[in-house]
Amino acid sequence: MMSNLSEKQKSIIIKKHHKKFQESRLKIIKKIKLSNIMKKNPYLYAARNFQTSEELVDSILRDLITSSDETIFGDVFFEPLGMEISKGNVSVGKGTDFSVETNSEIIVYSFKSGSNIQNASATEKQGQEFTETSQRLRKINKPVDNVRIHGYGKSSSKAKSTKPFRQVSGQAAWNELSGCSDFFIFMNKIIQEESEKYGATYKQEYERKLAEIINEFNLNFPTKNGKINWDAVTEFNSGINSRGKRLKKLES
Repeated sequence: MMSNLSEKQKSIIIKKHHKKFQESRLKIIKKIKLSNIMKKNPYLYAARNFQTSEELVDSILRDLITSSDETIFGDVFFEPLGMEISKGNVSVGKGTDFSVETNSEIIVYSFKSGSNIQNASATEKQGQEFTETSQRLRKINKPVDNVRIHGYGKSSSKAKSTKPFRQVSGQAAWNELSGCSDFFIFMNKIIQEESEKYGATYKQEYERKLAEIINEFNLNFPTKNGKINWDAVTEFNSGINSRGKRLKKLES
């Protein structure tokens, strides 16, 4: 573990992975198209009483980004940061992310972003994946500690016969990985400071993408008196006759 790292060293590591997250989310927003917007549930957004294309597109775009950001943050920030600060190695097993070998044992981690409790089927599958990874590590002749780790939250549990792995979250998780009890607070402070550098660039890209999709929406689903043509939106999303129909694009 890296409990002997200076604040400067910890800061450099956090900033490196935070930068990758920010770069990844910018790439994602640039790739979003009207076709992505039109896959969302039209009934839900009609029920939320959106009246104009501007309101509708802005809401769906924000929802898409929020969902995407959560996934990206786990994959690009949490998981690689956890592996680096723990001096871990890429896992040898499916469904697990990295492992840390000590003098007495091997700790195998499956990193999850949030701490939502998975259903019984997902928990059973996770247990099977840990078991398979443990079997691959038998030749090392060390006990294997299987851990499902969560980047935030408070949930924790011990391994048992029905769930052959323990669970650790939030402060306890980052303390285990870094050896520093206050790492979870220190990490958030660095994230806050660094995020200010990307704020203006992201806002500019968001506004550009929003205007682009609104214009394309109005081209494909012309409205009367500025109101959304919900019949046309729903037909494109779910109608039998709209299968394979292509959206019109703005002239460049």
